[in-house]
Amino acid sequence: MSSEMREVVQELASLCATSVVSGRARDKAENFVMIENLHYAGNHGAEIKLIDETEAYEPAREYVPVINQARERLEEAIKEIKGASIEHKKFGISVHYRCVEK
Repeated sequence: MSSEMREVVQELASLCATSVVSGRARDKAENFVMIENLHYAGNHGAEIKLIDETEAYEPAREYVPVINQARERLEEAIKEIKGASIEHKKFGISVHYRCVEK
């Protein structure tokens, strides 16, 4: 995130409640944006941290075992595909294929 963009978001947050919603894990989104007075939602809303809350709200927590099983199956399914990789997020899984040969 550019410093100019960060300044704009900080200014907006000084005027009204402001949220960042990301497909990334919430902690990664927070580390990327680096603005404290924002609400953050990661994994497309599966983990939400409000400014005034100490704990994140994780409505998908009960599905973590199923997500882990799916990750294991995906890892097995793509292990022979050179260049493919899995990004395991707490509440989601991404299969990256941009490095796979055509």
